[in-house]
Amino acid sequence: MYILDNVFDEETELEIRENIFSNLDFYYKQNAISGKHNILTCNTDFFCHMFCDGELKSNAYSDIVSIFEPIFHEVGKKYNKQSLSLGRAKANFFRPHYNFFEFRPLPFHIDSPDKHLVVLYYVNNSDGPTLVGKKIISPKQGRLVIFDGSIYHTHFLPRFSNRVTLNFNLHYE
Repeated sequence: MYILDNVFDEETELEIRENIFSNLDFYYKQNAISGKHNILTCNTDFFCHMFCDGELKSNAYSDIVSIFEPIFHEVGKKYNKQSLSLGRAKANFFRPHYNFFEFRPLPFHIDSPDKHLVVLYYVNNSDGPTLVGKKIISPKQGRLVIFDGSIYHTHFLPRFSNRVTLNFNLHYE
């Protein structure tokens, strides 16, 4: 697992935030599905924008994905994966959990049964840490987390602030 802070300069971070908060059409989801399993088991406001799900691409695909393509290239070199392909790219937006006193993670899951790397980018500072296996990662604006997609992971619902992440699945043979 790699955790990299401040992977972009301030101007690029601002461009990412503007694209997320000004140019995306988030849609409301009542549940989160990973594979065929519902992994969101409590009431919360959860919104999503799917940039890419296989071949289907949103109108905001190039605005966001092009910013991250150099990172994906470096990820491939670090993991010795020469041919990574983008399987899924999405933005997740969680509002603070309605039950302030209930602070627990969502169920552990994997994003896909296919071989892949997960690239997670925190758009903003938030509470609601991510758990990758037994490792706890704090959501910090500009932080990039990269890990093997076969590792079960989850996150806590935020209690105090919005939690916005970009989630990329890079598939390989």
